[in-house]
Amino acid sequence: MKLLNCRVGDLAVTVKAELPENIGNVVRIIGSEGERSWYGFDKPTHVWEVVIVEGGRLVYESGNGEKSYTHRGCVPDVFLRRIARPRPETIEELEEDCCVL
Repeated sequence: MKLLNCRVGDLAVTVKAELPENIGNVVRIIGSEGERSWYGFDKPTHVWEVVIVEGGRLVYESGNGEKSYTHRGCVPDVFLRRIARPRPETIEELEEDCCVL
């Protein structure tokens, strides 16, 4: 089994991205999308659902070049580096309440 960089509840920073404007975003991991196809990968990779913690935004580009901007979206695990892990009881609250800190 492949070890992941992050898990639900972690704070992480985007350290790699197809679009350079996504690098440096601080995000909280709020859920798992599991193994998915992702642009630039030959086979499915683990993808997390994330929310921007403060001040940034996620940028996605469609096939026709149009960009969309959001505070919540998906990011491959390999693009993320964990910077903080909350206490176990905080993770339980996140999972029960489906909320972000």
